[in-house]
Amino acid sequence: MGSMLRRCAAAAAGVVLTLVCLVEPASAGDRYAGCPQTYFCVWAASDFNDGPGKWQNDEANYAAWGHGTCPSGTWSNCVSSVFNNGQNCAVTFYDGSSYTGAFFYRLQRGGYLANLAYDKWSDGTSPNDKISSHKWC
Repeated sequence: MGSMLRRCAAAAAGVVLTLVCLVEPASAGDRYAGCPQTYFCVWAASDFNDGPGKWQNDEANYAAWGHGTCPSGTWSNCVSSVFNNGQNCAVTFYDGSSYTGAFFYRLQRGGYLANLAYDKWSDGTSPNDKISSHKWC
């Protein structure tokens, strides 16, 4: 009886182990799944949380796009993670509206930055919560 119980327990453990191995962890792409193909997307929080704001074209003024959890109520100066899900272009984002400002960052197609606090503008400072416009190619 004890031998039979041990075999059943071993078989059950094998089934559980097999099921656990078949479950895959969420990939990085799942984190920004809300960003449609051909769009540049932004999130107000790091790791692709609180968003996305989505644009398929150039955008000269993030202040024209509302987002309730941002201090200004708009996307301007309220971006902490980004994903370029564009079709064939890089996206350059700027600290000023109308593609201006002393600082910029160019993100290649398929590129993402999960926490802008760890990245740098062209002048070496952090772009976190400082993006106000972007342009494709």
